[in-house]
Amino acid sequence: MDFSYEALLALIESFSDNQLLVMLAIIAGTLILEDAATVTAALLASEDVLPHTAALMSLYIGILFGDFGLYGLGALAARWPRARRWVSEHRIMKGREFLEGSLFVTLFGARCIPGMRLPTYTGAGFVGIPFPRFALYAGALAAGWSTGVYTLIAILGETVLDELGPWRWGVAAIVIVLAIVLPRITAKILKRFGTPQPTDNS
Repeated sequence: MDFSYEALLALIESFSDNQLLVMLAIIAGTLILEDAATVTAALLASEDVLPHTAALMSLYIGILFGDFGLYGLGALAARWPRARRWVSEHRIMKGREFLEGSLFVTLFGARCIPGMRLPTYTGAGFVGIPFPRFALYAGALAAGWSTGVYTLIAILGETVLDELGPWRWGVAAIVIVLAIVLPRITAKILKRFGTPQPTDNS
Protein backbone atom coordinates (compact mmCIF):
# COMPACT_ATOMS: atom_id res chain seq x y z
CA MET A 1 0.00 0.00 0.00
CA ASP A 2 1.45 3.34 -1.06
CA PHE A 3 1.11 5.61 1.97
CA SER A 4 3.33 8.63 1.47
CA TYR A 5 3.77 11.46 3.91
CA GLU A 6 1.52 13.57 1.64
CA ALA A 7 -1.25 11.03 2.26
CA LEU A 8 -0.53 11.18 5.99
CA LEU A 9 -0.76 14.97 5.90
CA ALA A 10 -4.04 14.82 3.98
CA LEU A 11 -5.45 12.34 6.49
CA ILE A 12 -4.50 14.53 9.44
CA GLU A 13 -5.85 17.65 7.77
CA SER A 14 -9.14 15.85 7.15
CA PHE A 15 -9.41 15.31 10.92
CA SER A 16 -8.29 18.80 11.87
CA ASP A 17 -11.76 20.32 11.51
CA ASN A 18 -13.08 17.98 14.20
CA GLN A 19 -10.94 18.18 17.32
CA LEU A 20 -13.11 15.64 19.13
CA LEU A 21 -12.32 13.09 16.43
CA VAL A 22 -8.61 13.83 16.76
CA MET A 23 -8.82 13.40 20.54
CA LEU A 24 -10.65 10.09 20.17
CA ALA A 25 -7.99 8.92 17.71
CA ILE A 26 -5.24 9.77 20.22
CA ILE A 27 -7.10 7.94 23.00
CA ALA A 28 -7.46 4.87 20.79
CA GLY A 29 -3.83 5.16 19.73
CA THR A 30 -2.56 4.95 23.30
CA LEU A 31 -4.25 1.56 23.64
CA ILE A 32 -2.32 0.26 20.63
CA LEU A 33 1.05 2.05 20.66
CA GLU A 34 1.40 4.46 23.56
CA ASP A 35 4.79 5.91 22.60
CA ALA A 36 3.75 6.54 19.01
CA ALA A 37 0.48 8.12 20.17
CA THR A 38 2.40 10.44 22.50
CA VAL A 39 4.74 11.56 19.72
CA THR A 40 1.84 12.02 17.31
CA ALA A 41 -0.16 14.06 19.82
CA ALA A 42 2.78 16.37 20.50
CA LEU A 43 3.46 16.90 16.80
CA LEU A 44 -0.21 17.60 16.07
CA ALA A 45 -0.31 20.17 18.86
CA SER A 46 2.90 21.74 17.53
CA GLU A 47 1.13 22.15 14.18
CA ASP A 48 -1.90 23.74 15.92
CA VAL A 49 -4.16 20.88 14.90
CA LEU A 50 -5.05 20.47 18.57
CA PRO A 51 -4.41 22.59 21.71
CA HIS A 52 -1.74 21.20 24.01
CA THR A 53 -4.24 20.87 26.87
CA ALA A 54 -6.58 18.78 24.72
CA ALA A 55 -3.73 16.63 23.41
CA LEU A 56 -2.42 15.93 26.92
CA MET A 57 -5.91 15.24 28.25
CA SER A 58 -6.45 12.71 25.46
CA LEU A 59 -3.18 11.01 26.31
CA TYR A 60 -3.97 10.82 30.02
CA ILE A 61 -7.45 9.40 29.39
CA GLY A 62 -6.18 6.75 27.00
CA ILE A 63 -3.19 5.75 29.12
CA LEU A 64 -5.17 5.50 32.36
CA PHE A 65 -7.95 3.60 30.62
CA GLY A 66 -5.36 1.10 29.39
CA ASP A 67 -3.55 0.86 32.74
CA PHE A 68 -6.73 0.39 34.75
CA GLY A 69 -8.00 -2.05 32.15
CA LEU A 70 -4.91 -4.24 32.56
CA TYR A 71 -5.34 -4.19 36.33
CA GLY A 72 -9.00 -5.08 35.90
CA LEU A 73 -8.18 -8.03 33.64
CA GLY A 74 -5.84 -9.38 36.30
CA ALA A 75 -8.45 -8.91 39.03
CA LEU A 76 -11.09 -10.68 36.93
CA ALA A 77 -8.71 -13.55 36.16
CA ALA A 78 -8.13 -13.99 39.90
CA ARG A 79 -11.86 -14.70 40.28
CA TRP A 80 -11.76 -17.40 37.60
CA PRO A 81 -11.22 -20.80 39.27
CA ARG A 82 -9.33 -22.24 36.30
CA ALA A 83 -6.87 -19.33 36.33
CA ARG A 84 -6.41 -19.69 40.09
CA ARG A 85 -5.43 -23.32 39.57
CA TRP A 86 -2.59 -22.26 37.27
CA VAL A 87 -0.94 -20.25 40.04
CA SER A 88 -0.49 -21.64 43.53
CA GLU A 89 -1.67 -19.68 46.56
CA HIS A 90 1.94 -19.59 47.73
CA ARG A 91 3.03 -17.82 44.54
CA ILE A 92 0.14 -15.38 44.79
CA MET A 93 1.07 -14.56 48.38
CA LYS A 94 4.73 -14.08 47.46
CA GLY A 95 3.78 -11.86 44.53
CA ARG A 96 1.52 -9.76 46.73
CA GLU A 97 4.21 -9.37 49.38
CA PHE A 98 6.77 -8.33 46.78
CA LEU A 99 4.50 -5.76 45.13
CA GLU A 100 3.25 -4.36 48.41
CA GLY A 101 6.85 -3.68 49.43
CA SER A 102 8.03 -2.20 46.14
CA LEU A 103 4.94 -1.23 44.16
CA PHE A 104 6.09 2.22 43.04
CA VAL A 105 9.53 1.01 41.93
CA THR A 106 8.03 -1.97 40.12
CA LEU A 107 5.44 0.14 38.30
CA PHE A 108 8.12 2.68 37.42
CA GLY A 109 10.24 -0.06 35.87
CA ALA A 110 7.25 -1.40 33.96
CA ARG A 111 6.51 2.10 32.64
CA CYS A 112 10.10 2.56 31.41
CA ILE A 113 10.85 -0.92 30.03
CA PRO A 114 8.96 -1.84 26.85
CA GLY A 115 6.72 -4.88 27.15
CA MET A 116 6.61 -4.94 30.95
CA ARG A 117 3.32 -3.14 31.59
CA LEU A 118 1.10 -6.04 30.53
CA PRO A 119 2.50 -8.66 32.95
CA THR A 120 3.13 -6.16 35.76
CA TYR A 121 -0.21 -4.36 35.76
CA THR A 122 -2.29 -7.50 35.25
CA GLY A 123 -0.18 -9.19 37.93
CA ALA A 124 -0.97 -6.38 40.37
CA GLY A 125 -4.66 -6.99 39.83
CA PHE A 126 -4.30 -10.75 40.01
CA VAL A 127 -2.50 -10.85 43.36
CA GLY A 128 -4.91 -8.35 44.91
CA ILE A 129 -2.99 -5.09 45.25
CA PRO A 130 -5.58 -2.52 46.45
CA PHE A 131 -6.87 -0.57 43.47
CA PRO A 132 -6.69 2.92 45.09
CA ARG A 133 -2.97 2.49 45.76
CA PHE A 134 -2.35 1.07 42.29
CA ALA A 135 -4.36 3.87 40.68
CA LEU A 136 -2.45 6.56 42.60
CA TYR A 137 0.98 5.25 41.59
CA ALA A 138 0.05 4.31 38.04
CA GLY A 139 -1.64 7.67 37.48
CA ALA A 140 1.32 9.64 38.83
CA LEU A 141 3.79 7.66 36.73
CA ALA A 142 1.69 7.94 33.58
CA ALA A 143 1.32 11.70 34.04
CA GLY A 144 5.01 12.25 34.74
CA TRP A 145 6.36 9.99 32.01
CA SER A 146 3.92 11.01 29.29
CA THR A 147 4.17 14.72 30.10
CA GLY A 148 7.96 14.55 29.92
CA VAL A 149 8.03 12.76 26.57
CA TYR A 150 5.25 14.96 25.20
CA THR A 151 6.97 18.18 26.28
CA LEU A 152 10.28 17.14 24.73
CA ILE A 153 8.68 16.25 21.40
CA ALA A 154 6.51 19.38 21.43
CA ILE A 155 9.52 21.65 22.01
CA LEU A 156 11.46 19.94 19.23
CA GLY A 157 8.41 20.10 16.99
CA GLU A 158 7.86 23.80 17.48
CA THR A 159 11.53 24.69 16.97
CA VAL A 160 12.49 22.24 14.23
CA LEU A 161 9.47 21.37 12.12
CA ASP A 162 8.84 24.95 10.99
CA GLU A 163 12.37 25.07 9.57
CA LEU A 164 11.75 21.93 7.50
CA GLY A 165 8.96 23.43 5.43
CA PRO A 166 7.21 20.86 3.21
CA TRP A 167 9.44 18.09 4.55
CA ARG A 168 8.17 18.45 8.12
CA TRP A 169 5.54 15.72 7.88
CA GLY A 170 8.00 13.31 6.32
CA VAL A 171 10.32 13.87 9.27
CA ALA A 172 7.36 13.59 11.65
CA ALA A 173 6.46 10.23 10.12
CA ILE A 174 10.04 9.02 10.64
CA VAL A 175 9.93 10.12 14.29
CA ILE A 176 6.69 8.21 14.82
CA VAL A 177 8.17 5.08 13.22
CA LEU A 178 11.21 5.37 15.48
CA ALA A 179 8.91 5.68 18.49
CA ILE A 180 7.37 2.37 17.45
CA VAL A 181 10.57 0.51 16.57
CA LEU A 182 13.12 1.68 19.16
CA PRO A 183 11.25 0.43 22.25
CA ARG A 184 11.01 -3.02 20.69
CA ILE A 185 14.70 -3.07 19.87
CA THR A 186 15.45 -1.97 23.43
CA ALA A 187 13.24 -4.72 24.82
CA LYS A 188 15.04 -7.36 22.74
CA ILE A 189 18.44 -6.09 23.89
CA LEU A 190 17.36 -6.11 27.53
CA LYS A 191 15.94 -9.59 27.13
CA ARG A 192 19.13 -10.88 25.50
CA PHE A 193 21.53 -9.40 28.03
CA GLY A 194 19.25 -9.41 31.04
CA THR A 195 19.88 -11.37 34.20
CA PRO A 196 18.76 -14.99 33.83
CA GLN A 197 15.79 -15.88 35.99
CA PRO A 198 16.28 -18.70 38.49
CA THR A 199 14.53 -21.92 37.62
CA ASP A 200 11.78 -23.16 39.87
CA ASN A 201 12.05 -26.85 40.57
CA SER A 202 9.12 -26.95 42.96
